[in-house]
Formats: sequence, structure tokens, C-alpha cells
Amino acid sequence: MWQRLEALADARRWENVSTAKVVEAAVAELVSVTRERRRLIAAFLVSAIQDPAIREGGLRFRRRVEERIRALLLPRRGEMDHPDPALAID
Repeated sequence: MWQRLEALADARRWENVSTAKVVEAAVAELVSVTRERRRLIAAFLVSAIQDPAIREGGLRFRRRVEERIRALLLPRRGEMDHPDPALAID
């Protein structure tokens, strides 16, 4: 999973690609991972309700995904039409 995230967030991969295409690819990859692992994610969510350590691990993972995607997109904020690009990325 980490390898897929790192490959997705590698700015060199997207050097000559429009921001719209980067966002499209990022969303497609995140949706794909969610669909592929939906049963595992469901089991994790049930466990996370009861176990703070599991919940914190999930939150750390989510923060890591957010950080990597933000680092990829924020330098492209000049290409975004949204009045608050940082908010749009979040």
C-alpha cells in the first residue's frame, strides 16, 4: 500500500502532466485501493471503534496519505481555480 502511495505522490512522475490529470489519477487510485480492500477496511473500522491503538494507526495512515497528496498538489496551486487551494486539496 505504501509503495502505491509513494508512486502516486512522486512529483517526478507528474512533471509534464496537468494538475487536473494529476487529481483525476489520484482520485482513481484512492478509489481503486478502497474498492480492492473494502473488506479489510470494514474489519479495521469495526476494530478501530473498540481499540484506540488500531484507531490511531488508521489515523496515522490517513494523515500520511493527506500529507503526500498535499505535497504533490500544493506546489500547483497556481493552476487551481479554487479561491483557497489548500482547502480544496484537503
